[in-house]
Amino acid sequence: MTKKLLHNFKAYGVELNTVDVTNLITLRHWRNQPEIRSKMENDSYITPHQHRMWYENHVMKSNNGYWIVKYKNTSVGYIQIKIDEITNTVEPGSFLVDSPVRNALLAISLMLIQYDIAFYVVKANKCIGKVRSNNIRAMRFAKQFGYIEDSVSEEFSIYTLCYEDYSKAKERFTRFFTDADLT
Repeated sequence: MTKKLLHNFKAYGVELNTVDVTNLITLRHWRNQPEIRSKMENDSYITPHQHRMWYENHVMKSNNGYWIVKYKNTSVGYIQIKIDEITNTVEPGSFLVDSPVRNALLAISLMLIQYDIAFYVVKANKCIGKVRSNNIRAMRFAKQFGYIEDSVSEEFSIYTLCYEDYSKAKERFTRFFTDADLT
């Protein structure tokens, strides 16, 4: 199932550039912003040493995918795809930072490209989403893409997205894009 996801992708008006040492400082700065940190499973502040260890132990030594998102030649966010080879599932994650080019279509682009990678490149059976229970906006957005709520706790909601449900949702969104093919 697994392919080493150390290459760039382009579709839906965005480019995904693999995380490398040249963008680690920017990524850590983004990740430590309170509005982003508060939405993460691990919401603690990340030190330079912790970030470097994450890079060395995860980005460089795993088959998972980690990308900086560019839109209109501006770095605007981050996408990751964690692969579970045993269950043939992926856990996608992403965030957008405040930017002059940020818009509603950009969030849709992120979801489409990340699920295309999950289902067409990785060939996952399904995506598993873990969302903080207070992140109502993300939960609503996940449901628009076909996610089904599996469980809810005080802290997190767990969602599952299968290929068939994503395909149906994708049809509604791709009409907004001229470059809907993953390259």
